[in-house]
Amino acid sequence: MLRLFFFILLSFKVLTSFSQCVIDTSYSVPGIYPDPLPDGYVGQPYSEDITFIMPLDTMGAVIQNFEIVSIGLPVGLSWVCNNPTNNYNPQNNQYGCINVYGTPLLLGQYNVNVSVLVDVVSAGQSIDNIPIDFPITFNINNPTLGNSGFSSSQILGCVPLDVNFTNNNPGLLQYFWDFGNGQTSSLENPLTQTYNQAGDFPVYFEAYNNMGTSYIIVKEYELAVKCFNKSLSISNKYYPAVNNLADLYARRGDGENSLKYSKAMLKIDPNNPNTISEQNVSATFTLCPALVSDTGEPAGGPAGAIAYALNSVKFDPATAGRCNDEGECSLAQGQGNWNIEALGHETFDFGDDMNHAHVQPSGEYHYHGMPELLIDLLGEQQGMTLVGWASDGFPVYARYGYINTNDSTSEVVSLQPSYRLKSDPDPNRPATL
Repeated sequence: MLRLFFFILLSFKVLTSFSQCVIDTSYSVPGIYPDPLPDGYVGQPYSEDITFIMPLDTMGAVIQNFEIVSIGLPVGLSWVCNNPTNNYNPQNNQYGCINVYGTPLLLGQYNVNVSVLVDVVSAGQSIDNIPIDFPITFNINNPTLGNSGFSSSQILGCVPLDVNFTNNNPGLLQYFWDFGNGQTSSLENPLTQTYNQAGDFPVYFEAYNNMGTSYIIVKEYELAVKCFNKSLSISNKYYPAVNNLADLYARRGDGENSLKYSKAMLKIDPNNPNTISEQNVSATFTLCPALVSDTGEPAGGPAGAIAYALNSVKFDPATAGRCNDEGECSLAQGQGNWNIEALGHETFDFGDDMNHAHVQPSGEYHYHGMPELLIDLLGEQQGMTLVGWASDGFPVYARYGYINTNDSTSEVVSLQPSYRLKSDPDPNRPATL
C-alpha cells in the first residue's frame, strides 16, 4: 500500500512582526530603493527594508533636513525608521532606512507614497516644511497553496470561506479527506468546503494505490487566513483652531497598530459661523463588508456618519438647510421638503473651505466633498487613493477606480458621478434664485 499523507494548516490568525531596518549601501544615487517593493501576500507576515539616499542640495538650495511624515501603506502594514524622530540631515549622513512590517489584509495594486517635509537654506534664508512625495509601486497578492498531494483554490478570506480542493493524484484506488471543519470525504474530487468560523483548520489527505505496505509522506504548512471577525479602527483627536488654523493629527488604525500620517494645517473659512473644537473620534469598521440593501440605509447627520476619513474627520455631505414650496429657506434647522446642497452653487454660502468642509454647531469639522488637502497629503498620483472607510466597512477611494469594479487588474480611470440634471423640475419645486 502506498499511502500519501499531507497536512495543511489553514489559520485565521494574523501575525505581525517587524525589526530594525538595515541600510543597503550598494545603492549610491539619491532615491528610494527597492522600487517596486517586493510583493506581499494577503494574510502572510511581511517585513522589508527600504533604503533611501538624500540629495545634499536642490536648485542651489542646501538641504538641512528631511522629515518623513507619512507612508500610505496598504491596510495591515506599518512602518518604522532607523531614526526614531523620522528626521534626517543629509549634510551629516545621506543614508537612512525604513522597515515596512505587518500582515497585509487587502488584495490590490498600490502606489505607495512616501511623504516628506524638507527644510532648505537658499541665499541665506531658511525655507521649512516643503512637501515632497516619492511614489513606490507595491502589489499585495493572494497566496498560493499546493503540494504533490493536493491544492486549494484559496486559503484566505472572510468567514464564511468557501475552499475548493484539487486532487493531484487522480486514478488511485482509494482516498480519504478530513477538512478540519467537521467534514470528511472519500471522493477523488471532493465538494466545496465551507469554513464558518475563524480558527485553525488542519486538512488531511490520504491516497492509496494498493493494500500493501504503507509509505507515509508528511508535509505541514501554516498560513495566515484573513480573520475578518477583527475590525479596522479609526481613533483620534483633532484640535481647536489657533489663529484661525486647525492642527489636525492624522492617524490610521489597523487593530493594534496605527500610522501617523502628518500634522496638517487646515484653514477654517471665515464665513462659517461655528468654532472648531476638540473632538474625540472612535469608529470601528468591519473588514468583511456586505451589501446592506439595494436601495441603501439612511446615514449622515443624526443617523450617523456616512464615512470617516483616515485622519478621523467624518464625511457628512447632507445639510440641515431646507426650503418649503414657497421658496422660504433656512440654512440651519429649516422646514420644508427641499434639501439645500452645501456645494455646487453660489446661492447659499455654508462657509466651506478648500477641503469642501466646514464646522457643525457641535464644533465638529466634517467633509462635504473631496478632502483636497488629505488627498494631497496621501500623494494622489492619478491612481486609486484610499481616503477613508464607509460606515458599512467598504473602502472610500478618491477620484479614480477600476473600470470594472470586480476586476482589480482592469484599467484605472477617473470616476464620474451618476447624478444627472433633470430636464423638468419636480412638481412644487420652488423657483431657482
